Amino acid sequence: MVLLNSFGYIDFLKRPVFWATRPVFSISQSTANVAKGFFAAIVDLRGQLKEKKNLEQDVARLRSENALLRRQTRELVEVSDLLALKSRFDYQTVASTVVSKDPTGLKKSVTIDKGSESGISPGDAVLDSSGSLLGIVERSERGYSVFNIVTDGGIKIDAEALGSSAFLGIVAGSHGVGLTMELISQEVSLEKGTEVVTSGITGRIPAGILIGYIEDSQSKEVELFQSASLVPAAKLQNFNNVLVITGF
Repeated sequence: MVLLNSFGYIDFLKRPVFWATRPVFSISQSTANVAKGFFAAIVDLRGQLKEKKNLEQDVARLRSENALLRRQTRELVEVSDLLALKSRFDYQTVASTVVSKDPTGLKKSVTIDKGSESGISPGDAVLDSSGSLLGIVERSERGYSVFNIVTDGGIKIDAEALGSSAFLGIVAGSHGVGLTMELISQEVSLEKGTEVVTSGITGRIPAGILIGYIEDSQSKEVELFQSASLVPAAKLQNFNNVLVITGF
């Protein structure tokens, strides 16, 4: 071997082996590089998916926080309006927060967190933050009260229209969806948009509280009285705080 190496035969023999095995080494190295790149891509993809999931969670959290903030802002404005309304009235009033109500609006009863201990009693008027008539207290217990929304079919309110020719009538809930003013003289000309307020005749509710606006009329010559449908002035759905008139 030493003799062969001294004459360069060993190098001569190495060359064919090297060149014969080089493609194998090249292929193995290329395969290793591809595999390395593939696993690196998987790791990168996992990182991107994790980052996307984190971003989606952040977006969901921010949306939830924004929704809560909007609700709190709305309630703050509502409470502020009620306090301003309370200071404007000479009546005895109690501000109260809604405990429960039917979200579908099918049931017209609402529970609030103030009751008989606060001077609330059945028949008291309940106002929204704009000062419009929202409902009438049906039941009052210690710690809570229940009132019916003004559109409830069981509610009857002595009312007065403030149009060019003022007239009296009775406002009643209409199937839980609207209001009707009844017992209006046939001699009265009804005008759309006329304000209708409480008349205070019964003495249970003070006069001058806005109930709604005349929308259209129903009249038949053979009948003694005519009627009119009203658009309620109060916010019948989006309310969380109310003002109850306990005395005047």
